[in-house]
Amino acid sequence: MKEIQTLLEKSDLEGAAKKLIELIEENPEEPIHYVNFANLLVELSQYDEAIKIYERAIQLDKEMATAYYGLGTIYYELEDFDKSLTFLKEALSLGLDHSDVYFMVGMTLIQKEQFMYALTYLQRASELDQEDLNKLFQYGLTLAQANYLTEAKAILEEVLQKDSSHADAMYNLAIIAVHDEDVNLAVQYLEDSLASEPNHTLSQQALDLIKNQS
Repeated sequence: MKEIQTLLEKSDLEGAAKKLIELIEENPEEPIHYVNFANLLVELSQYDEAIKIYERAIQLDKEMATAYYGLGTIYYELEDFDKSLTFLKEALSLGLDHSDVYFMVGMTLIQKEQFMYALTYLQRASELDQEDLNKLFQYGLTLAQANYLTEAKAILEEVLQKDSSHADAMYNLAIIAVHDEDVNLAVQYLEDSLASEPNHTLSQQALDLIKNQS
């Protein structure tokens, strides 16, 4: 497995694929080799083949949680969110207590516009991986979408504390400020957002709208 990891680090996907196929041929009853091969196929966007390989891993071991997770991520990419949710929740039920799994469940629920249900999973994802600012931001954004604006504001401010140039956090804080009728604060956030990311279209549109109305 170290050899495969080295090949992947060198971006030698073809070499890694050949080695994984060799491992499968040497031990066709070992499900983890199928999962690793399917993961590689996902990297190559070969989803149909990856699905078959993940399913083979599950045939060999019905409790292979990482195979269910892999299937869940593929169906998310294919926008089949019902299937995605089924497989991702199965991965959780089998003990795959990992930040990425909770995050993907939350994102799938968002796609199904089930924001309230998504919050629990996104909160857990951000707790388990405090270094991933995207997970914290998505949690804050979903709080806002669920109309928990006070809580959303606190989380988005935390994002800015960790990354003072986070244009999306500034934009969403501006929208909350507009809701709170603090136009001056909203303008400041929008100007800061554009200073950080000049091509931030939503910030520019919101700023133009505020100035046109004033």
